[in-house]
Amino acid sequence: MITRNFILSYLQGVEGILKQIEPEKLEQIIDVIFQAYLNDRQVFIMGNGGGAATAMHFTCDLNKTAIVPGKRRMRVMSLTDNASLVTAWANDTNYTNIFGEQLVNFARPGDVAISFTASGMSVNIVNGIAVAKELGCTTIAFVGFDGGTVGAIADHVLHIESNSYQHIEDVHLLLAHVITNAVQERTRDEETIDLPGLSDAVQERVRRIYYARQQLGSEPSMDRRIKMIPDQICRTIGFDRAFIYTLSDGALTLRASFGGRRSDGAFLDVEADLHECEAFRSRRAIAVNEVDGRVPRWLGAYEGVTAYGVAPIVRGDRAIGVLVGAKTKDRPVEPSDLQLLQIFAYNVRAALAEPGPVDPPASVA
Repeated sequence: MITRNFILSYLQGVEGILKQIEPEKLEQIIDVIFQAYLNDRQVFIMGNGGGAATAMHFTCDLNKTAIVPGKRRMRVMSLTDNASLVTAWANDTNYTNIFGEQLVNFARPGDVAISFTASGMSVNIVNGIAVAKELGCTTIAFVGFDGGTVGAIADHVLHIESNSYQHIEDVHLLLAHVITNAVQERTRDEETIDLPGLSDAVQERVRRIYYARQQLGSEPSMDRRIKMIPDQICRTIGFDRAFIYTLSDGALTLRASFGGRRSDGAFLDVEADLHECEAFRSRRAIAVNEVDGRVPRWLGAYEGVTAYGVAPIVRGDRAIGVLVGAKTKDRPVEPSDLQLLQIFAYNVRAALAEPGPVDPPASVA
């Protein structure tokens, strides 16, 4: 019964703290973090002990949990994570400098520095917030007790009115979750955020290519591996038809296909040193106009094909085969399709090699 009373008392204490939080101040902090995200600014987070764990947790959540597919991601860094850098500054100068000196390396005007400190008196966080302000960063502090020095100098402060380290740290982490989800919701509603580089959809297709590679690696028969490849190209990249040719004595031989058949490789003159990829549409090359003096040819023998991409399978300094991914019904070959076909070609090189002899296990003395 004593334990039950303690549990109820502890939870009631946290509940009481939560009821005292001013939502307006929390909303202001969310505004600052979201504006930093909109402006592609860096966010830095710091803390000691339980605060360090919260800083790491919050960093993970903002970098991953707050992701909205198709939208640019946040750039968040925990200053507690680089153990070699933290200990170098602590050892060579003073523990006070472990956060501030990192900010000198990375922080720029307009960035945001966030701290978690129950007491508000941790000297390394006081120094970190002070340096951040000098560098032109907006500063945010999550504090407890009477707020301490950090609470007095930070631009935005969320003060947990409690003298219990555990309660303060509990609520700090809960608020980090509130902020993460609020930022994600606002990102979802924001129409002006572009995603640079590979989109989430393309990255998912890249992951599928590596899964396909693992499947090929587990198949001992080379003939079966080759027959699996065209189907995998269609499923992982999104082509309507796919073909694999191998190169021998300067001639291409069709080894396997999915979604259509063709008996020869005359559509393309492949040189032994071909290292380029091509994409075609409307009977014109749209990626490479000419390679090694060779004018690419249209894949006219494939009925219904309106666009296709070609990627050589290269081992060492020579091409050993060619992958073809074709689109029908006027579906274009996107740059990402050709890029993924290149990645696929690189990852299936081993599938065209017969397994060598297995070395006997070394004897045990």
